[in-house]
Amino acid sequence: MDGPPIAMPPGAGFSVLQLRDRAIPAAVPDMLPRHQAEFWSFLPRNDHIIRPGSGWSHALCPEAARGVLMPVEPVEDDGVGPGEHAPGPLVPSKRVLSWEQKAVVHYPLAKGSKLRVSAVAGAGKTTTCVKLAERILKDSPDTKILYVVFNEKAKEEAVARFPAQVAVKTSHALSRSWAWRCPKHVEKGIKLDEVVEHFELLNPTEERWGLLASADSSAAKRKAKRELQKRARTEARFVVKTLENFLWSDAEKVQDEHIFWKARVAATSKKQATFEVPPLAPEFYRQKAQRIYDQMQDEEAPFPQTHDGYMKRFQLMRPDLGAPPCGTPGCAERGAAMRPRSGRFGRFWKCQGCGATGSGYDVVIIDEAQDFTPCQAAAFWQQDAAVYLVGDARQRIYRWRGASEDFERCSVEKELTLCETWRFGPAIAEVTNAVLSCCSGDQTVIGRNPDPGAVLWPGRPGAQAGEESRAPKGPKVIITRSNKGMLDELQDQIAESESESLPTWAFIDEKMASLSRPKTYETFLKLKQGEPLTYHGEEFDTWEELKQYAEDEGDTQLANKIEVIEKWGARLPDFLAQIEASRVESWKEADLGLITAHKAKGLEFAYVILGSDFKLPMEEEANFGNWKLLPEYRLRRPHWQEELNVLYVAISRAQRFLRLSVEAAQFLALLGQQPRPRRTSSAAKSSEDGAELAALRAGDEVRWANFEREALRKDSELVVQEETVPWPRGGDENVLSLHEDLTQEEVQRLLQQALLRFHPDKFSANPKWRARIPQRQLEAGSRLQQRLALTTRAILQLKRDWTAQEGEECVICYEFPRRSLRLTTCCGQVLCRPHAKNLARPAASCPMCRAQRYVATPHRGRSRSPRRAIA
Repeated sequence: MDGPPIAMPPGAGFSVLQLRDRAIPAAVPDMLPRHQAEFWSFLPRNDHIIRPGSGWSHALCPEAARGVLMPVEPVEDDGVGPGEHAPGPLVPSKRVLSWEQKAVVHYPLAKGSKLRVSAVAGAGKTTTCVKLAERILKDSPDTKILYVVFNEKAKEEAVARFPAQVAVKTSHALSRSWAWRCPKHVEKGIKLDEVVEHFELLNPTEERWGLLASADSSAAKRKAKRELQKRARTEARFVVKTLENFLWSDAEKVQDEHIFWKARVAATSKKQATFEVPPLAPEFYRQKAQRIYDQMQDEEAPFPQTHDGYMKRFQLMRPDLGAPPCGTPGCAERGAAMRPRSGRFGRFWKCQGCGATGSGYDVVIIDEAQDFTPCQAAAFWQQDAAVYLVGDARQRIYRWRGASEDFERCSVEKELTLCETWRFGPAIAEVTNAVLSCCSGDQTVIGRNPDPGAVLWPGRPGAQAGEESRAPKGPKVIITRSNKGMLDELQDQIAESESESLPTWAFIDEKMASLSRPKTYETFLKLKQGEPLTYHGEEFDTWEELKQYAEDEGDTQLANKIEVIEKWGARLPDFLAQIEASRVESWKEADLGLITAHKAKGLEFAYVILGSDFKLPMEEEANFGNWKLLPEYRLRRPHWQEELNVLYVAISRAQRFLRLSVEAAQFLALLGQQPRPRRTSSAAKSSEDGAELAALRAGDEVRWANFEREALRKDSELVVQEETVPWPRGGDENVLSLHEDLTQEEVQRLLQQALLRFHPDKFSANPKWRARIPQRQLEAGSRLQQRLALTTRAILQLKRDWTAQEGEECVICYEFPRRSLRLTTCCGQVLCRPHAKNLARPAASCPMCRAQRYVATPHRGRSRSPRRAIA
């Protein structure tokens, strides 16, 4: 299409962006041809990349469709002239930061202060941290920044994204470099046999139980000796668990509160028939745990250092990350300290003793702060540097290893939130918010992905078939609560498959490959059949002993193996051989990928299938067979809060499609999120759709302005009939595309303007185009007159819905439909006509606040749609 050149102001620096039905400045229709005005708009220079000589900037990208400004690559095409459509498709560049992200990036945090950033899943917190670091370095290039991550994988990803000047370290690597440089071996944990041997726990155990003394034969003595070893290891396990509780805490010494809960039992549950077994005092476990910790810090002592051990040492040092450690053995003991100095290349630190130099940190950014233990929080958060705490309390799924509520409870200068997620759209966000409604806190996820996504509910095969046709190509990912759950899902896939073969599948985490191999379960199956088993140095004669050990030790991997064997039994090898035949190496080349929720944290997938093994807070009603939610007081318990967190993490991995399990669907139905048809009325949409509705209405305004301009042109050949009139496109229930962000005055103006335009009498009598309306179209019953009548009827219905109500039901009786409601109280609430009669009484009392002689006036603030819930 050809058209006149655009009259662009000199030096305006505008870029033209293709936007269908979007708000267009008033000057644009005069600058563009009529047939182009509704498709193009101008955007300011700072919002888009501008390059001299560029043509149109293409914006079919989903970001622009939502009305979100984002940088796009200029079109370099000599064949595209002013006023012409841009070629496509063009790849948009990276999205600009949201207002929430900009608030974090530009927040002026002083040294010694803390800023908490609560970011929902997919909110771009890593991107925000990168931009924050870049902004700080731009303002002050000499600033030393430390970015603390949770694990090595996160470190590798961060190193590739952050500026080279930013030091990226895991919390344990940093603490080890400060607090533990000696060559003493570091292990994951303390071995139970070492505790038994060092503290000679066999002797006091025998004194308490008298096992050997009661044996009357050599066979009985051997059995008693093995039993004695097991019980001594149990005592050692209680000591180690007490030590772990201390290492995760912020305490300086082992306290009674750290003692393992099973060790607090007054008497052990296994009592001999003829011996009364006195319990060990809690003091025993506390003293032994303290002695182990003291020896862990001694280079010459037998107990090895652990990762949690040097983290505790780091915490007790009360480190100042602004001043680096010397690193020379003996300097700290001699009282030599690092002192600040200034040189040609900026500020640095120098040891008073050995002269070693180093640099500290001015800014500390901590990622995944919600998973920090109290020990880590005490070590990293109390700093003279500016500390940014970034995390999501609803993604805390490591409570079993000490993570606590320090992230949301600590004192900060300010808290900022990142509630907009770019990972998924409104459909998945609705399910996510339903789960969050059961969690403590009031954080809400806003799905900003332009693809609305789809949630597939079980029991709706027709709807699922239609949605599946839009599913992206590639593997579907099954996320489960446990390792056993992955095998259960594979079994279900076999049952659902028409043939005996499985779709190709793979574990997303390669470390899980052994889970489907028969060799993993061979020794445990032998124990099930009666053969003794030695596991982690402990002998087991019965299956029940192994189950008790897994429970006492908290060994989740062993517990999963036990559950797998108990479900399949002797059929397990055949089942594993069957699924192994369909397994491939790379999950990206498979039909199905499998992963647990804990392993999936930090990842995202286009299509997610929710496993059926998640622990959900609901129970079956006695004698009724129905399900109900657990009482509120039980929902608030830490156990159920963490289970809801795990479910939230799993659901929020989905980008476009989420298929619910039957159990999850039942749970969401109890929360009021059962599937229901979506209303087409834009008046029933949330405020999130306000920008889209505003853009649609603005497009209608541009089309109407062009229609009027064309009708006034003397040389125009326009014929006004049903096909050429620019009818509003909001739909029957919200024909004018009204939304909740409009004020009451704006709503009134738009309604009045629309009635003047489309009322049959007004339209037909308008002198601008009366002469252009064919005579037959002026007659009653013509297509034009019918369309005008239908449009007017829709506008009048919209007027009734928007001008006198704010809710759907009476706040007193909750029975009347919205057309029978009025704004009649001093509180501005919605009442039905019977309750509104209070207005006619001389001394009327407000039915809401009971105030006397109140004045009932309509709400003068923001207009609300008829769907808005009543406060």
